[in-house]
Amino acid sequence: KEKPLLELKQDEQLLRTELDSRLALIEELKGKLNQLEPKIRDATAAQLREAEQRLLKGATHLRGFRDNVADALSGVQSLAVAGDKLSRDIDVTASLVRSTPARDDGRITDALKALESVNKQMDDIRNTVKHLEAIPNATETEEIDQLADSLSNRIAAMEKELGSKRDRRASLEQLE
Repeated sequence: KEKPLLELKQDEQLLRTELDSRLALIEELKGKLNQLEPKIRDATAAQLREAEQRLLKGATHLRGFRDNVADALSGVQSLAVAGDKLSRDIDVTASLVRSTPARDDGRITDALKALESVNKQMDDIRNTVKHLEAIPNATETEEIDQLADSLSNRIAAMEKELGSKRDRRASLEQLE
């Protein structure tokens, strides 16, 4: 997940170095303009200004690209941490749900609270995924979508199991 973004970050740094070098060369050439004959100096100065404007425009685009890569890298890293935490919390909650008897109101309440907590974490992960997918030129988002779907499916399975236990409890109460 992070490796392609780290490679893009390195590419951006190389491009930035090259761009800065070319801008420095333009400044050096501007300093030498006075050594040229007036006819040549005006034409050369115009060409240097044009080249400088193109490079400055490129620098602006490169800054935007750098910011996008940094946002994506940060988002992917925080998503990995949040996904790992949620996965552990789902394991704990699933164990609680499985071991909760249908007649134990206290444990069912605890399980509901735990499910509420993992659902909140899932909402945060979905927001992070949306943020990552909204980054301009973001590609290869299938892996983060799969992570979110996998976690969501595990939560849905727990909700279904707990719902069954609550239904069973209600049925048992009616029989009594």
